[in-house]
Amino acid sequence: MVQDVNPPKTPMGKVNQWLTGLSLPADREGVRPALILALSLGGLLMAIAITGIAGLATNRNVRDITERALEIDVNLEDEADDLRAAILDMRHFHRDLYFDGPNTNSRQNLNTAYMELQEQLDDYAEIELEPIQGITTAAEMREMADTYWRDFQAAIDLSESDPTGLEAASLTGLDRLNEMETAAEALDRLGERRAETSLANVDSANNQARLILLSVLAGLVLMGVTLVWVTIRVISQFRQLYTSQQAASISWVRRSRPRATSLPTPRTSCARR
Repeated sequence: MVQDVNPPKTPMGKVNQWLTGLSLPADREGVRPALILALSLGGLLMAIAITGIAGLATNRNVRDITERALEIDVNLEDEADDLRAAILDMRHFHRDLYFDGPNTNSRQNLNTAYMELQEQLDDYAEIELEPIQGITTAAEMREMADTYWRDFQAAIDLSESDPTGLEAASLTGLDRLNEMETAAEALDRLGERRAETSLANVDSANNQARLILLSVLAGLVLMGVTLVWVTIRVISQFRQLYTSQQAASISWVRRSRPRATSLPTPRTSCARR
């Protein structure tokens, strides 16, 4: 009978040929334990690699969501609160100047409040907020503030010669400040909603990351248990092979001894004579 000496062409055939060289016995189902062991080791290594990749991807996702929540949504809420406070200060010192008259102290307080408002508008402009319907942009609010300041300062400069003009400019200025406060309130409500949503997204991302890592960990434990079971099977197969080989050797020795004693004794030359 001619044996096929050609090497197997398929990958599984090559694996089987390699495993055949290990001289491991097959189990009852005809599957070599070494094959299961090799597949288990490969699966365990793949699971470890997947764990690392999943961990990196999950951490990056959580980091992106957290950065967005902190840099845009939560920051928007804080800046909107500060902007409202600056507008309220402007209105407070505006009324003080109107009732007390444009003296040095009242004008200095109003100027300080205006500078604070400009700083808050600068902070608002730094937030990368997309255009939203019903939300006043930083550029639009700055234009409103500049218009208020320009017209009211002109009326203050002419207050001695035109007190009626100062009263009219004061009422107009209060209306503009009220418009800015209304815009800041809308921005504050938007910031509150988006901050709440972003924080909920952060919690959801953390929960998803926890579930993914726990699932991968469970897979690793399962692969480890499988690897231990297969290792025990392989060791058991080796022991059975060793025992069978020892029994075969002892049996062969026992069978060979009677043959040696039953052989005829060779005759000497003297006996022939």
